[in-house]
Amino acid sequence: MDNYTKRFERVKLNHEDLLNKKNEQEDFGNGIFDRYKNPILTAQHAPLIWRYDFDPAANPFMMERIGVNAVLNSGAMKWNGKYLIVVRVEGMDRKSFFAIAESPNGIDNFRFWDEPITIPETENPDTNVYDMRPQDGFIDAGSGGGIGWALIDDMANAEVNGETIINQRFYHTIKEVKNGEGPHPIKTEKGWLHLAHGVRNCAAGLPMRTARFTFITPRATRGCTLPFPLSTNCWIIVSTRLPMVIARQLRLRR
Repeated sequence: MDNYTKRFERVKLNHEDLLNKKNEQEDFGNGIFDRYKNPILTAQHAPLIWRYDFDPAANPFMMERIGVNAVLNSGAMKWNGKYLIVVRVEGMDRKSFFAIAESPNGIDNFRFWDEPITIPETENPDTNVYDMRPQDGFIDAGSGGGIGWALIDDMANAEVNGETIINQRFYHTIKEVKNGEGPHPIKTEKGWLHLAHGVRNCAAGLPMRTARFTFITPRATRGCTLPFPLSTNCWIIVSTRLPMVIARQLRLRR
């Protein structure tokens, strides 16, 4: 067996092992939510046909051609009995695209669809869908007071003329620098359940750190923070290149 074939078989076997790996719930949690040991989707889940040239003549050493750096910023839905997530896939070159992965249970066995999402250009040409770089002062919340709530008349031509702050920033908390809404809120019998993120200053290598927290609004204009922020040892969704950050991700109500 030549070197190309050996490596091909090894890469394929390792990939299938990852895709078929059963996720296990951790033995002990905080009694509020359940944690699982493995992230449900990582860069290594990306299909091999995206990352490798399978032509032995052009790629005799079976080298990865297009590396995937991270998968993140996912949204979710349940469709035809499967759990689907749409994720931003970031390449090693920092260019991103969107792709869909599906699972029979939402906990493990996530597999990407063969092709990424194709998003047609509108009548207003844009540079790209996702990779527009943040402006100066992106992380600075300025005079903003927190998470706002507003009503608009037309989703296609949204215009916000006024807003109500439903969750404020507070000094010396996990949301002292910035806080923002994550996935869409879920309506419960107690009110609307939000999953938000906060930014605070720290001295652990980065100028800021983000943490997840939840709060409930009885209707839509008042909120109270619930005392169980997530910490960065909670790999509930995806892996990223920022070890101190938990990016806001998906939620589904079963």
